[in-house]
Amino acid sequence: MKRVDIKLVMSILFIGFLLSCFVQEAASKEKVHLHVGYLPLLPQLPLVVSYENDRMTLERVELDLIRYNSYNALEAALRAGAIDVASIPVPMALGMAADGYLVKIIGAFHMGGGRLMAKNSGGFEMLRDKLIGVPGLDSDENLMLNQILSAVNLRPGLDYKTIGVPLNSVINDLKSGRLDAISLPEPYGSIAEKEKLCVEVDGQKDQLAGKLRTVLVIRSEVIEKNEPVVKEWLKSLISSCYFIENDISKSNARQIAIIQSAYFNFPKSIVIESLSNRKGGIKFGLFIPSNNAIKKILDRTSQMKMITKSIDLDNLIDFKLVEQITKKAKTK
Repeated sequence: MKRVDIKLVMSILFIGFLLSCFVQEAASKEKVHLHVGYLPLLPQLPLVVSYENDRMTLERVELDLIRYNSYNALEAALRAGAIDVASIPVPMALGMAADGYLVKIIGAFHMGGGRLMAKNSGGFEMLRDKLIGVPGLDSDENLMLNQILSAVNLRPGLDYKTIGVPLNSVINDLKSGRLDAISLPEPYGSIAEKEKLCVEVDGQKDQLAGKLRTVLVIRSEVIEKNEPVVKEWLKSLISSCYFIENDISKSNARQIAIIQSAYFNFPKSIVIESLSNRKGGIKFGLFIPSNNAIKKILDRTSQMKMITKSIDLDNLIDFKLVEQITKKAKTK
């Protein structure tokens, strides 16, 4: 073979080798889509702040943020696989597990943030014969109402009624007289106050404020196939919680009020009012919920016959990744 031919072959082989390395490197850097569902609620702020602040710099994750207008729609999307992860009420997470869906509770990123509001002032007894709007009949709000109002001898369905309401219609429902009261996450209580539609029900602070409301639920196969991707996103989530808390403490949530407008479209003054005054005892931070708290919620859902099947909590709960991330965050 002529020397020129040998050089040509060697050049072709070398170029092929470089192309192969390039393709392998590109494949190794290819991002994995993570579909995150959210609702226009202030407790869900860490999801949108993570997306807004970090989506361009995440190395492994291609974030897709998808908005819904009710917890029921959010849960349905999670069940159908249209989204991979969402923050939903604990009873909904338990219901998915009871129905055989392979999901994991991996943590939570807020406490509190919901209030009970009514058109008339007074305590819990004043809610007799009232129709109360809640995020869903299998929401934590509905569960807590049952517990609190039972203590003042009000029976669900007989002495008062609850109804699941879409978030985009609840204020109009109050204006039209369809609802007498609401138990919803912020800022809907603050909006109702601002428009003089409702006032906060007396005596609720110790019983409702600052409680575990929702948990992060992810499809099991997403962790199994892409654990590093989920871990990177959780790191972004904890950073977003720090960002929110810092903004609340240093500037009365003014940056957050601007960021949320593209995702929630709430009046900035309402957001500032709600967050700076910690309405509903709201507090942000990636954390591990108490297993006992989840067990108590499971017991209450069983008593109310919201769930009639057995659930293996040890299989449903997986805090490993959040434990690793929060432990590292504390050592910095």
